[in-house]
Amino acid sequence: MEFADLLKKRRMVRRFSTDPVPKDALERIARAAERAPSAGFSQGQRLLIVTDPALMSRVAKGADEESYADIGYHRWVSQCGAQFIPCVSERLYHERYQQPDKLEDDKERSTKASPRGSPGRFHIRRA
Repeated sequence: MEFADLLKKRRMVRRFSTDPVPKDALERIARAAERAPSAGFSQGQRLLIVTDPALMSRVAKGADEESYADIGYHRWVSQCGAQFIPCVSERLYHERYQQPDKLEDDKERSTKASPRGSPGRFHIRRA
């Protein structure tokens, strides 16, 4: 399929299912995310998958879902089937660029750029 054809089939989703997402589907999504490239193959991210309703409500509170609901948006953060939360470790990124295969002539390399990458592991939190 051509990319342009794919864009023509795209639809806006305004309501999400609250049905639980099967664990194997969550794991497939997480494995696909793990394949994303990362700077220096640092793999400086981890993926947290939340399916427990109480934890999902806490995440929604932290994301200020209430202020969006107050202006008419649906409460999809707290009521979705699963939440995928990327967590970044700047330390892992810096450590990776100090490894021998990343050093030039045994000199320490600067690692001032921000970390980017893919999840190296994922965790599913359930009730």
